Amino acid sequence: MSNTDFPLTSLHLEFICQATTPVNLGGWQAGANLRGALTNIMHRSACSCPPGQPDPQHCPVCALIVANEHPGQERRGYALVPPPMPSEVIRAGERFSFGVGLVGDAQQQLLFFLLAGMEAGEQGVGLGRERGQGRFTLHEVWAVNPLGDERDCIRAAGEALVHEPALMLTHAYVQALADQILQHAWPGEDLACRLELHFLTPLRLIEDQHRLKAPDFGLIFEHLLKRIDQLARQYCNAERRPMDEILALQAQANEVRLVNVNTRWVDVASGSARLGRKVEQGGLVGNAVYLAPRASWRALLPWLLWGKATQLGKMVVKGNGLFDLKIL
Repeated sequence: MSNTDFPLTSLHLEFICQATTPVNLGGWQAGANLRGALTNIMHRSACSCPPGQPDPQHCPVCALIVANEHPGQERRGYALVPPPMPSEVIRAGERFSFGVGLVGDAQQQLLFFLLAGMEAGEQGVGLGRERGQGRFTLHEVWAVNPLGDERDCIRAAGEALVHEPALMLTHAYVQALADQILQHAWPGEDLACRLELHFLTPLRLIEDQHRLKAPDFGLIFEHLLKRIDQLARQYCNAERRPMDEILALQAQANEVRLVNVNTRWVDVASGSARLGRKVEQGGLVGNAVYLAPRASWRALLPWLLWGKATQLGKMVVKGNGLFDLKIL
């Protein structure tokens, strides 16, 4: 797709916090604990639906966090970015940050996240919350570029006023960044080029009812492209990508070779209020290096950059599927 006919947009918020008591986010469960705190506050303060009777058609909170009309096909309009793997306990007085990414129409609900972020610090989050731990103060909120260094403060320390974010990710930007990388990092047309993916939080992919425990690039890209396209259709009114384009991109992805791997599977479980039980959240973490012709990367790189921005796989709302990429 060209710069003009892929309408996906995303807005990324970073919450800068300072612990007022010890905060234990639970390691790999940090995203799930933060998400639980935020969504519980949203339900309590902004959702008027009777308990157990969500109404995604009329309630924006339900539409954002509990809509499940088409299981397996429906994508949430947000992803949670947990802080880098924290020490066992964040001590009182220390600062930490977490993020939320919102796509397309879901950006209209950013105020819910801002208000929930402020109240979450008062209620506490993570392990020990029932004993008065997990408290923090929300200092600042920034709109950030997940693919670059640009930052825009939308709520400054000590201010109640929230400024409208001016920093939004578009496909035109993503494509221009991919072109810049190709030009400066891989200038030769006939190069065989290496790219490293670093899976920062568990990457959980299910293929034929089996967990993907090896970072096969073709399968990863298949899931990535499907997720990006579904987000674009659901939240940005995108048309379906032509099947011949999907097949051409997948053919390029299948040419990518895995040349070095240092990944491991981590077992994680988190609670689900909707299901009333613990659910598996584990996945792959670590690094993998891939080799492909420059022409293949030219086709694939824009969508990899989008995947970095939107996260990948299951449980992204609980912080899963965050990855970085490095040109070697």
